[in-house]
Amino acid sequence: MRFKTALIFLVLLLMVFIFSMCKKDEPVPFPPFPDPEDSDTSFYTGMDLSYQPFLKPYNVDFKDVSGNSIDNMLDYCKANGVNLIRVRLFHSPNPANAVLNASSLENVVDYCQQIVQSGNNILLDIHYSDTWADPGSQTTPAAWAGMDINAVNDSVYSYTKFVLNKLKSVNALPIIVQIGNETNSGFLWNYGKVWGDFESNWPNYASMINNANKAIAQVSDESGKKIKSMVHIANPVGASGFYAKLKANGAQYDMIGLSYYPKWHSKDLNEVQSSLNELATTFQKPIMIVETNYAFTLGWNDWTNNAIGLDNQLLPAYPATPEGQKAFFEKMVQMMEAIPNSLGKGVIWWAPDMVAFDGPESTNGSAFENLSVFDFDNKALPVMEVFKEK
Repeated sequence: MRFKTALIFLVLLLMVFIFSMCKKDEPVPFPPFPDPEDSDTSFYTGMDLSYQPFLKPYNVDFKDVSGNSIDNMLDYCKANGVNLIRVRLFHSPNPANAVLNASSLENVVDYCQQIVQSGNNILLDIHYSDTWADPGSQTTPAAWAGMDINAVNDSVYSYTKFVLNKLKSVNALPIIVQIGNETNSGFLWNYGKVWGDFESNWPNYASMINNANKAIAQVSDESGKKIKSMVHIANPVGASGFYAKLKANGAQYDMIGLSYYPKWHSKDLNEVQSSLNELATTFQKPIMIVETNYAFTLGWNDWTNNAIGLDNQLLPAYPATPEGQKAFFEKMVQMMEAIPNSLGKGVIWWAPDMVAFDGPESTNGSAFENLSVFDFDNKALPVMEVFKEK
C-alpha cells in the first residue's frame, strides 16, 4: 500500500514536471526597446516627422551631408542631435486620403514604436479632429457629432486615455501630449469654439482641456513615465491674452506650445522675443516653439505651388539660402534659450522631410520642398549642424 502511494506521488510529480516543460512562456508586456532620453532634458531640438509614414511608399533616397544614402531616418536624426520627434494624430481620418490616413491611430502607434526603438522621445500632437486642425478649422470628429457638451467632455477624457493606453501597451508613450493643434480659436467646434460669437464657450474649452489633462496625468501616474500636457497656439505675439483667459477659466496644463512662421506672424524678432519673455514671466510654464521652418531657396522642385515663394514672406536678415536657413534656426534656438528662468525648452522643425517626393513634374507633390532640411537632391543641408550642436 505504501509502495502504491509512493508510485502515485512519483507519477503526479512527473506529470507536473512534463507540464511545466511544455508550458508556453508568459507574454512579454513590452518590446525590448531601449529607454529614450529622460523627459527632463533641458533643451529640445526636434523635428515633426509626421509625414514619414506617408512618404514610405515613395522610397525617397534621403542623403546625409556627404551624399551617402540614409538607411533609417530616425536613426539618422538621433545621431545628428534630434532629441524629440513630433507626431500628429487624427481621430478617424478618411482612409482614402493617404496624407490624413498616415496619421491614423494605427499608423501613429506603429511609428511611435519605431521612434522609441531609435532611442528618441515623442511629442504627440492630438488634433481632436478627423482632419487638419488650425485656428481657422477645428472640426469635431464625426463620431462625436450631435453629442451634448457633457458627452463631448467624457469623450475627450476617454479618447485621450484610450490613445495613451494603446501607446503604453507597446512601450511607446510620449513625454509631451498636445491637447489640440493651434487652438487659438479653441477646438471641437462649436462645443469649444472661443472666437467671434462664441466667447461664452471659454468655460467649455477649459473643461475639455482639463478632461484631457486628467487622462494624461492618470496614464503618467499609472505608467510611472513623466508625461506633460501642452496647449498649443499659433503666433507668440499676443499669446499672453489667450493663456490669461485659460487661466481665468481654470484650465490645467503643463506647457505652452507655439507656432512661429515669419510669413503669417511678426517679422520683428524683438517683438517675438518680448512676447516669449512675457509668457514666461506671467505664467511660469515651460515654453516650446513646436512648429517653425524656413526656406533655403525660393525655387521649386516640382509643379506643386509652394507655401513660401516670395521675398516679402521672409525675414530681411535671413535670405532664402542654405546659410540663411541655418542662421534662422540658430536664431530661434538662441531666442528660446534667452527666455527668463530657463523656461525656453526647445524648437521643432515642421515637415523637414517633405521634399518633392512625387517627381519634378507633379502637381500633387510637396508645397514645402524649399522648407525642408534636405536640398533638391535630397542631401542634408547645413541647418542640420544646428541640431547636432545642441
